[in-house]
Amino acid sequence: MRIGFTTGSAVSAAVKAAIFTIAGHNYITEVEIPLPNGSRMKIPVSKTELLKENCKAVTEVIKDAGDDPDVTDGARIVAFVSVVSKKKDQPDSRITIKAGKGVGMVTKPGLPVAIGEPAINPVPRRQIVQSAIEALKETGLYPADVEITVEVPDGERIAKKTLNSKLGIIGGISILGTRGTVIPFSNEAYKKTIEIEMDVAVSNGQNTIVLSTGGRSERFAKKIFKELNEVCFIQVADFFGFSLREARKRGFRHIIYSCFFGKLVKIAQGHEYTHAKASRIDFEMLSNWCALF
Repeated sequence: MRIGFTTGSAVSAAVKAAIFTIAGHNYITEVEIPLPNGSRMKIPVSKTELLKENCKAVTEVIKDAGDDPDVTDGARIVAFVSVVSKKKDQPDSRITIKAGKGVGMVTKPGLPVAIGEPAINPVPRRQIVQSAIEALKETGLYPADVEITVEVPDGERIAKKTLNSKLGIIGGISILGTRGTVIPFSNEAYKKTIEIEMDVAVSNGQNTIVLSTGGRSERFAKKIFKELNEVCFIQVADFFGFSLREARKRGFRHIIYSCFFGKLVKIAQGHEYTHAKASRIDFEMLSNWCALF
């Protein structure tokens, strides 16, 4: 299946294209950027424009999630970039990254970004800085200072399809990406989401966690446990064993699991991962259990 790239890589490409535009390179349609895992990737650039102000440019990259059903697929990722100064005696460049329209702000503890900061995670932030410095050196502008404002014009609408409001990220999407690429239907990405949601619950003082296999089972649980905070409810899909271990690591006193009968039978039969491709219900075992009663 076709591999895509993260929002962090999209911003990195937009920033690099902007610095090249400021340096006088015209008609940039593609740039090569560094990825967090040490490899590199070429990313198309849909728009570059040198602004009237000196040393300022705006660029746009269209997020491509490959064959992954990512809600940010097709989103316009825009970078407004200014090269602020060029001091030969300056030991290194100072890269400032700000959130513009459609990029969320963090309002709750437990995330890898502090409250009041833009929802740009540490790994993509480092990737953006690395891309900016690389572009400065390639164009001869190093060690200039660079100011970056990231915008996602449709970010507020897209964010409504994510967990951002539950996690305390308000006003838009997050800039993410621990590897820089998007692997279709990544189990690791889903597991990471479960971990982050649990961290938010712990940081908000919760000692009860309600795990569910999907939206319907979560809605049923919310009707029963109305007194619990929204952050206590986490959809863990088929990752039963993994989720229990992660909940135990974080010291939750009460772990509640909400699921339908088929998943429950698989769990009772010892399956840690309940996806249909990896586990089957043993109906003979089930019938023997029923016969005991």
